[in-house]
Amino acid sequence: MADDIGTPALLVSKTRSQRAGNPTARLRVGGSFTTLKPMLANWEERRGKSAEAVVEVPYALLARGADLCAGSSRRLSSRRGWNRRPFARMQKPASRRYELSEATGEIARLEALGTTRAGELSSLRDEHKALELQAAGLKERADQAARLESELRDARAALAKSEQQVATPKPC
Repeated sequence: MADDIGTPALLVSKTRSQRAGNPTARLRVGGSFTTLKPMLANWEERRGKSAEAVVEVPYALLARGADLCAGSSRRLSSRRGWNRRPFARMQKPASRRYELSEATGEIARLEALGTTRAGELSSLRDEHKALELQAAGLKERADQAARLESELRDARAALAKSEQQVATPKPC
C-alpha cells in the first residue's frame, strides 16, 4: 500500500476517526487532522473504487456455506442445553464399562499372541542357527572332499608315472 501512495501522510489506512489521532501521520506531515484532510480526500479520489476487489464465488460453494450455517443454527436453536453435548458420553457408564472390558480382553489376547509369537521367533532363530552350523559343516566337508580328490588325482598320476618307469627297462 505504501508503494502506490504519493505523500507520506497517505500511509495511514484507518478510518477517519482513527486517522485524526494517529501520531505517525502527524509526525510525517505535521499538524492535525484538518491539515491532513485535503491530502486524504485527494488520495481517496485517486483511489476510487478500483481498490475494492470483486471476488467471484462459485454458486455451489455459496450454497454449501448457506446449508452449513442454516443446519448449525437449527441444531443449536432446537436443543436445550446444547453446551452439555460434550458430556453426553459420560452419562453412559455401563457402555463405557463394557467397552473397557472388551478393550482389556483384546489387550490380553494380543499380549498372549505376542508371547506365542516371541516363542516361535526364538525357536526359529535357534533352528536357523543350527542350520547355519550344519551348512558350515557340510561346506567344510565338501572342501575336504575336494582336497582329497585333488590328492588322489596327484597320487594316481605319480603311480602311473612310477609304473611307467618300472615297465620300461633302462639301458645299461
